[in-house]
Amino acid sequence: LIRDTNPLRGTLVPSEFVNTILRLRRNGNQNYRLSRSDSTIFIYSEELKIHSRLIDGEFPDYASVIPTTHERTAIMDRHKLYHAIKRITLMSDKSNQICFEFNGDRVLLTSANPDAGEAREELESHYESNSPEETSFIIGFAGKYVLDVLEVLENDQVMFLMNDPDQPLRIEEKDSTHIIMPVRLIESSQQEERKA
Repeated sequence: LIRDTNPLRGTLVPSEFVNTILRLRRNGNQNYRLSRSDSTIFIYSEELKIHSRLIDGEFPDYASVIPTTHERTAIMDRHKLYHAIKRITLMSDKSNQICFEFNGDRVLLTSANPDAGEAREELESHYESNSPEETSFIIGFAGKYVLDVLEVLENDQVMFLMNDPDQPLRIEEKDSTHIIMPVRLIESSQQEERKA
């Protein structure tokens, strides 16, 4: 992507347009130009021209929600995690809620749907916590949002930087930072059995 200037400084761009740009960038070596008017953004090449309306408003203070420290880390194979989440979301309800249960060198992904049953996948994971007595950690995410991040990452491994189950997940790669807010988990019958 070639930019002569920074036409986006101080502008709000729809996420669908950004995703389109990222897909174009992955699917070819063409050079694209970017420009904007007061209300519209354009991307174009010799073969393509796309435009989108800009969002009118002030960008929120995103820095205030980005955790600067973390108490827990989990490293997983990005491709295996991506495909496991894709399979599990087939069984989830419309919220795409997935439970991640980290336990030593494994992570168990589960999704419960009252109408279709429960899906489970287990993957290798290198999990560490600042609390030496902690042996497992459970957190929930909407699978769709995790997939959105995994699709744009380039490394073979992905590292989850986490704090508590109600605090944002941070994923960093090169000069990008991705934040995913957790969801409150609806407990499956197996989670309830483990607590009993």
